[in-house]
Amino acid sequence: MDEHKNSSFIIMFSMIEIYKEKIRDLLKPKTPSETLKIKDDPHGTGTIIQNLHKECVYNKENLIKVLKKGEKRRITHESSSNSKSSRSHVIVMFEIMQRLQNGSEKRGVLNLVDLACSEKVLK
Repeated sequence: MDEHKNSSFIIMFSMIEIYKEKIRDLLKPKTPSETLKIKDDPHGTGTIIQNLHKECVYNKENLIKVLKKGEKRRITHESSSNSKSSRSHVIVMFEIMQRLQNGSEKRGVLNLVDLACSEKVLK
C-alpha cells in the first residue's frame, strides 16, 4: 500500500540572519534578538531557535512571496563585486511534516545557508 496516498504534508518556512553575532528573524524583524535562543530540542529532534516565526507555505508562489519578504529585510551594502553584497549569514529553514493515515507523523528539516560575502568565491 502506498503510504503517501492518504497522508498530508505541512511545510513550515523560517528565515534568520546572523549579523555581528546577533540573530534576526527576517520574517518578523521586530522580534528582539535577545529572545531568539538557539537550543537543543528537549524532545531530541535537533537544534531549534526559540521564538522564531514560522510561516506555512502552500505552493511555490506563496513560498516565493515569503522568501522575497525575508530577502528584502537582509542587511546589504554595495561592494566592488556586487551592488547588493550580503553582509550577513542567512539560514533558510524548511520543516516538512507528514501525517500518515494511521495518525503517526514523520518530520524532516532542511537548512540552506548563504554565507556573508560568498559572492567573492565566484571570482
